[in-house]
Amino acid sequence: VEPTLVLHGAPFAGAGNGLLSCLTVPPSRVVVVDRAGGGDSLAAAVDAAVARLQGDGRRVAVVAPGACMDEAVPGAATLFFDVLRNEADAAAASQSRGAAASFCFRHVVIDAGTGLTAATFAALNSRLPPSRRKRVTAVLVAGTREEWETRRRRARDVVAELCGGDTTDEDDDWLRVVEPPFGKAFGSVRRAGVEAVRDIARTQGIVADPLYSAKAFAVAAEMVASDTSDGAEGGWEAGAAGGGRA
Repeated sequence: VEPTLVLHGAPFAGAGNGLLSCLTVPPSRVVVVDRAGGGDSLAAAVDAAVARLQGDGRRVAVVAPGACMDEAVPGAATLFFDVLRNEADAAAASQSRGAAASFCFRHVVIDAGTGLTAATFAALNSRLPPSRRKRVTAVLVAGTREEWETRRRRARDVVAELCGGDTTDEDDDWLRVVEPPFGKAFGSVRRAGVEAVRDIARTQGIVADPLYSAKAFAVAAEMVASDTSDGAEGGWEAGAAGGGRA
């Protein structure tokens, strides 16, 4: 019996685990449970949907929500605080050597699968003093711009709730959203992506993956080549929140 997939709420079914799963079964076999209410009410809604489908004789598989959930925002925030910690460590090391110069990220390029890490980074970035804010580039490796905007608004609201204060739109001036230069469809691995992985390994000594980090690295390389990075350092996040980082 062909399984029916139960996904945790639109529009998050259009990216990450949900989108990948939808590539394996017909749309008629996908049930999206509304996120309204969140928390326990969402879990209850999923349980009710599963019970109803099983009562109809269907074999059901529940797709884990992964980093699409509001509860994942604190985990997604670790990239932002890693960047600040690295800057602080570099400043301390410079002071210990009596040097005036210090390392500072000016541009951060983030691959956006579910988009939660990029959206959370942008929301937290807007709360820094302007002199310390980063230029954030989100590379859409899954989903549409409309879905990204929905995730960004949700992450921004959660950050405002966690940090206190009102939701701010100031991240708009420090955020750019782009498509990858190759393999624009989610899960797509093209020859250019494989070649990019080899080039990154050969020139940088870093093993990237063709689905996420290689696409972000390619965008960062284009920025450096076109001199749109102001000659500053860059960083990127590989994988969704809770995944591996490079």
